[in-house]
Amino acid sequence: MADDAHLDLLNHKLQLQQVEAALELDKDNEELKALKHDLEEVVKLSLELLGKTADTNEVHWNVGDQCMAMCSRDKLYYKATILEFLGDTSCVVNFDAYNTTDVCQLTHLKPMTTVAPVVKKKRKDVKARQIEKKKLKKQKLLQRDEEIEATCETEKNRWLNFSKKMLKTGKTRKSIFASPEALDGRVGVGTCGIGGRPMTKFTVSTNLHRS
Repeated sequence: MADDAHLDLLNHKLQLQQVEAALELDKDNEELKALKHDLEEVVKLSLELLGKTADTNEVHWNVGDQCMAMCSRDKLYYKATILEFLGDTSCVVNFDAYNTTDVCQLTHLKPMTTVAPVVKKKRKDVKARQIEKKKLKKQKLLQRDEEIEATCETEKNRWLNFSKKMLKTGKTRKSIFASPEALDGRVGVGTCGIGGRPMTKFTVSTNLHRS
């Protein structure tokens, strides 16, 4: 990565020199002026990037320092402690979580602050979101059960009230085709539910006035 950045920087500088040479021949060329300005910005940014990379790589490690070290088996980074240095390019580390040692290149060491807190925070955030999601789901289920229970109770009460009302206000009406109480009674029109009873007798008054 660093080698590629250096090559790009050299190419940009060569292009800038060529543009500057062309401007010597055509000083009023606006296109060349704009190109020169852009190349100067690119060179400046490239130098800043290389400077930051150099500062990042220049980490001074000591025995006992904790870091994130790359495991030679799976090429993943784990929390480790530096035990000893093997020359200027490698060291022996102990992976704290597994209590195993490994030889690691110094270029494969990272400071704890650049990795560990971010990973820890992400795990906490994911776990918190999962717990909150479960709580909301449970709350919705309970609320739905309560609504269903309330609806059922309302319908039940309405039915009970309706039944009681019918018992209080309901009257049994005899049909004209109901069986008569007497054995010799007849069923049909004119009985009005009193079939079998004698006809009503009318008393005719004898005191009639003659004209």
